[in-house]
Amino acid sequence: MDAQSGLDYICSHPALAKSPVILYGQSIGGAVSIDLASRNPLAIRALILENTFLSLPRLVPTALPFLGPFAFLCHQKWDSASKVPLIPRKTPILMLSGAMDEVVPPEHMRGLWEIVVKREAGTPAGTGTNQPAGPGKLPGVDVGGGDRDVRDAIVSEDRGKTLSKFIEYEQGTHNDTCVQPGYWAAVAEFLASLGKGSS
Repeated sequence: MDAQSGLDYICSHPALAKSPVILYGQSIGGAVSIDLASRNPLAIRALILENTFLSLPRLVPTALPFLGPFAFLCHQKWDSASKVPLIPRKTPILMLSGAMDEVVPPEHMRGLWEIVVKREAGTPAGTGTNQPAGPGKLPGVDVGGGDRDVRDAIVSEDRGKTLSKFIEYEQGTHNDTCVQPGYWAAVAEFLASLGKGSS
């Protein structure tokens, strides 16, 4: 069963169709989530993405340096950079990045964040206050120290601010970002905030 079949089943099920669909994807699962959301813009309520990449051809030279010269032969593109703009602006995206990711360089998540900012704000990436925050912090939000819960940073779209957030975990690697302090609190707050906004 692929992601589209799963979504089709949920959307056609009498009970499940009434629930909001929130996609969670890590690494290549993030690319699958972005692709699914871009092809089903009315069916997806939100996305949670962890340590994913701009595209496979852009990842190959760093993940498999010996294959770098042959990246153009990669027939599976998973081009998230071109698909994020196809996701509706009202669809919030939580991006969780490990600063020490040894498989997907953190620059990929930062690049995707810039695309999310462009998509939501309609301004060139790299401007405004929606820059990726430091480790465990949100853009423009003081979250306190250590293990404290991340404070609500989802704001109303009609105020021209982002509905999405980017959090970078200083000690997070490719496969252990999800166990970093504050990770699940950030996910819980993001999910709770979805009920506060319009769907």
